[in-house]
Amino acid sequence: MIQDKLLTSLSQPKEKKMYQVPSYEDTLEEIVNSGLHTMVLALGYRVGILDAMERLGKASTPREISEEAHLNPRYVEEWLKCTSSKYIVLYDNGKYSVRTSDRVRKAVHTSAALLIFADCFPKLVNAIKNVETKTGYVYPPHELEWLGKFSELSSCNPSWITHNLNPAVLHCHQQMNNMATSLQLLDFGCGYGKLASELAKYYPKSSIYGTDIDDEAIQSCKNKYHLPNCQFEVISTELEQQWTEKFDTIIMMEVLHDLPNPVTVLAQVKRMLKADGYIIAFDPYVSSDMSKNVGMKGAQNDLPYSMFFCLPNSLSQQPAAGHGGSWGYEDRERFITDHGFTIVKHPDDDNQQDPSRTHHHRIIFKK
Repeated sequence: MIQDKLLTSLSQPKEKKMYQVPSYEDTLEEIVNSGLHTMVLALGYRVGILDAMERLGKASTPREISEEAHLNPRYVEEWLKCTSSKYIVLYDNGKYSVRTSDRVRKAVHTSAALLIFADCFPKLVNAIKNVETKTGYVYPPHELEWLGKFSELSSCNPSWITHNLNPAVLHCHQQMNNMATSLQLLDFGCGYGKLASELAKYYPKSSIYGTDIDDEAIQSCKNKYHLPNCQFEVISTELEQQWTEKFDTIIMMEVLHDLPNPVTVLAQVKRMLKADGYIIAFDPYVSSDMSKNVGMKGAQNDLPYSMFFCLPNSLSQQPAAGHGGSWGYEDRERFITDHGFTIVKHPDDDNQQDPSRTHHHRIIFKK
């Protein structure tokens, strides 16, 4: 009898477990709670708790961790209890540990953006409340430094160059019938120089230049990178004149959407580009059609930074273009062609522009 019932049970189709979509309220509450814990994570990163745990390299007691970090033991204990409740820190029998990987390091460093958000909060509130004029503020220095470190942990590496930048560079120079191994490449808006330094190693026979308006960033580049085929300079009118029609390729990495004066900057770039040269611009993978951004990781990752950094910077001085990270790639392409450039299509555009593969959208264009 039992066997018959078992056979009958096995022969009957099993009920499919239905995935229950979280309610709007559940989703919102989880986002807010995760945001609170992200702030706590950023605090631990800022004061050195996570670095101390990584140095210890094993599950440790709160006392051991606080001594390694040279921090108040009671605050360290509270931080560990808070973060372990959210599975950020691993807890086992009175001891705490963290896992380490490139993805973990990147996520932890990303959490520190919230501390910079907090610094910007009063300025952003004032800008939002100003209904009379378009106003903003320049990138805060801490944000540029944070972005430099973020670049080291994320896209500016040989693998990214191989899959995203090098195919475009090769295609451009095939179009120019220029198969020279020595090229003149400019990283325009180089920040703290990670991409330019990687380009210098990737293209050892080429001359790589990095330029930016930020004196501190350029000085940091000069102090940090000592590569024979790479140099860094603060952009100026004199330098722009010296570099007239100098470059085979100009790379603009996360630059266009930040600019308060993109028309002026594109004119500068055009003057520095050889007659048959190419510009390769990377900006957030965000569409001009908002319906395409809903639920998309690219928009979710980039637009919080735009709210606090990119849009205010784009409104920080006249003519205050106000594009920001939500400036969709369709509108960006129209803007480029409206100002006298020609868009160049690449054979792998459909694959490269897949938002599931990259959070950058690439546009290649020429005079």
